[in-house]
Amino acid sequence: MRNGAHIRWVGQEDFVTHYDNLPLDPEDESVYHIEEIFAKDSSISHHGFPYLRGCTQISRVALIHCTYVNDRCLDSLAYIKDSLHNLDIRSCNELTQNGLLKLGGLGLENLKCLRIGSSSKLKQEDLLEVFQSLQQSLPFCRVELVD
Repeated sequence: MRNGAHIRWVGQEDFVTHYDNLPLDPEDESVYHIEEIFAKDSSISHHGFPYLRGCTQISRVALIHCTYVNDRCLDSLAYIKDSLHNLDIRSCNELTQNGLLKLGGLGLENLKCLRIGSSSKLKQEDLLEVFQSLQQSLPFCRVELVD
């Protein structure tokens, strides 16, 4: 969130959009688990992705037009492979064909929907090849090409 991403807690409808709105009350004994990450025009990078380790209830992640999201970031999605159901990756211009292809080998067996879109490092034919490959390597998942 410090870098522009939003999170939503399990059982909550609204996203937490500002770092100052995190639950910090020492009297609050509630347990908070992240269920969804929405990063659009965010400056998150590979440095933050290891914090996904131990997060067991993240089911949705959207990475849209994130300038610093690169192939290394996608490797860290393996930390949430058991809970991740929906993944949306678009216009993250540091991503390469090889990075996107690695999604097929991360063990994302619970992934139901993967939406992938263009990147400045991908030609249209490369994106189509990624799409076709991920359809094969993730047969239980609906893979979609989006603008």
